[in-house]
Amino acid sequence: MMRKMTLCLLAMLCTAVSAIAQATPPADATIETWQATYAMSSSYGNDEGTEAMQVAFKGDDVYFNLPNPLKGNTWVKGTLNGDKAVFAKGQAIGSYAGVTYCLAGSTGTDITDVVFDYNAEDGVFSLSDMFLLLNSGTTTVSYAAYFTVFTVMRQTQQPDPEQQEGQTPPTGADIETWNISYSFTSGGETETDTESMQVCFAGSSVYFNFPNPIKGNTWMRGTLSGQTVTFAKGQEVGSYGGTTVYYMGLGEGDVLCDIVFHYDSANRIFTLGDNWLLLNGSLTKVSVLGYFTAATITKGNGEEIKPDVVTPPEGLRTSEYSMTAANIFFDQEGWVTKNVRYNVRLGTSGNNVYVQGLCHSLPQTWIKGKRNASDGELTFPSGQYYGSYKTPVGMTYDFYFAAANYPTTNPTWADEASFSYDAQNVVYASHDLIALNSSATEMNPYEFLAGVKLTKIYDRAATPLAPVLTQLQPYSEEAQYGCLQINIPVESTTGEGLLTDKLGYQIYAERDGQQSLYTFKTTLYKYLTEEMTLVPYNFSDGYDFYLGGSAIYFYDDLKDATRIGVQSVYTGGGERHESEITWIDMPQAPAGIATVATATGTATYTDLAGRPVNRNYKGLVLKTVRLADGTIKTTKTVRK
Repeated sequence: MMRKMTLCLLAMLCTAVSAIAQATPPADATIETWQATYAMSSSYGNDEGTEAMQVAFKGDDVYFNLPNPLKGNTWVKGTLNGDKAVFAKGQAIGSYAGVTYCLAGSTGTDITDVVFDYNAEDGVFSLSDMFLLLNSGTTTVSYAAYFTVFTVMRQTQQPDPEQQEGQTPPTGADIETWNISYSFTSGGETETDTESMQVCFAGSSVYFNFPNPIKGNTWMRGTLSGQTVTFAKGQEVGSYGGTTVYYMGLGEGDVLCDIVFHYDSANRIFTLGDNWLLLNGSLTKVSVLGYFTAATITKGNGEEIKPDVVTPPEGLRTSEYSMTAANIFFDQEGWVTKNVRYNVRLGTSGNNVYVQGLCHSLPQTWIKGKRNASDGELTFPSGQYYGSYKTPVGMTYDFYFAAANYPTTNPTWADEASFSYDAQNVVYASHDLIALNSSATEMNPYEFLAGVKLTKIYDRAATPLAPVLTQLQPYSEEAQYGCLQINIPVESTTGEGLLTDKLGYQIYAERDGQQSLYTFKTTLYKYLTEEMTLVPYNFSDGYDFYLGGSAIYFYDDLKDATRIGVQSVYTGGGERHESEITWIDMPQAPAGIATVATATGTATYTDLAGRPVNRNYKGLVLKTVRLADGTIKTTKTVRK
């Protein structure tokens, strides 16, 4: 069953903390629930969040129940003076590894009191131009974590009682026991589980006794229309920390919305739609205490028979093709188009044709089609099953190949995708939209590829484009490693495609102005059988090296490097050609702040498809931390 998970959006940096006296409000103080928005940095990386926070007033004194990754929310005391609120440095926050941490401010080189600008009319506290530190003393900067943004706003909305009417099933209605499988995230932890749940049908109304960690399962009411059940936003979940919590949907543009489930009446399965299901601390603003990103409710054992994936015949001979297309997907700003280029493999067996790698998230999977002997045209039927894509947080997505008709803003299902053939240039081109789809029978896309062209790659001499940095986590003394994420273009400087089995990359280190080629040694890289300087593009050991340089872990022999360089190497046509070196400065903490490592992991960020993204990427992000013992922990967060 769902455990009572901590409803704090900051990941806990430790579990063993000591009890320390707090500056708690007096009994006659007025305690209110406000909303805090913050940006925090620690050795885990950067975190952003919005959550409910208690604020207390007593005369000229103000108290914040401050979000605190060491100990949960902790009271600190300040003094109001006109448009300023000053919190004295040195107030105890918590303890870690025998070290006591306290509240402190800093402009980067000094230790000061913490100052907030205060707008009493609008009810807003804003951190002044300084850092808010969880510091190990009051004389020098030595922090466990620090806030660069901290804004506290008064919440003015009141619950609408009409939204709670009819939330429970009517008396005498038939209540059934179903099963729910879900993924729920709160406090930086994700829980994936299956348990029983009550469901009730009453006319066009559907009632779910939905799980939640605040007060156990809670009824919510929806309206069934065809294959869709819509649950009105704002149905009450319970109360936490003096704040009323509501069931809310989160839709496009991070807008609060109704909650939609799709209903397969033949198989009796409800599936959470594209929206997220939030436990939200506000009726009007995103104030998340926890959220469901996947939920499937079934009558019976819930087992689903998956279709077969395409398996090519043994001995199929393939050629590598460069695939260029416009990748079209939807984010909080609407439809976004990004040009992509990666390699696929194409092989024929009689009139059958097979393509591997079109689904970039499952690059080893195939689709099958037919080749017209007279004009070489290829056709691929829609509905082919790529397989299940499982994210590191345990959520599973079924991916299907599907063709679609334009426009992208309102695509319609097409039974097949066709590729015309240019025999002179050996190019296949499609005028159809190609969807990475969630269904084998109807249009429900994750993303599209438009203007797809497959151009055969020949074994020729070429100079590769330089690698592109996507993420760098510097070496951590606590974690004992760092992580580099790069994108190796499969393209030459003249625009030709490159064969991936002839492509690789190598690393350089610069110390005191001297540059040297880095050697990956078997003493540090435990899955290597011999030392190497050149890493093949297609090499992955699943631990230190990942396909195409998407993640490379490094160790203490690079910790003193001031810059790291990455270079592509191509050996096509029997010649070796090297790209320019992409140099990356090792990042530093804000001026004057010396990092104290209090966590044992280095964070990397990807989207749902597993593609590396910058830590400042807006929208849905998977944050993965590899701990010092080699274990991997991944959480799913929303970046605003």
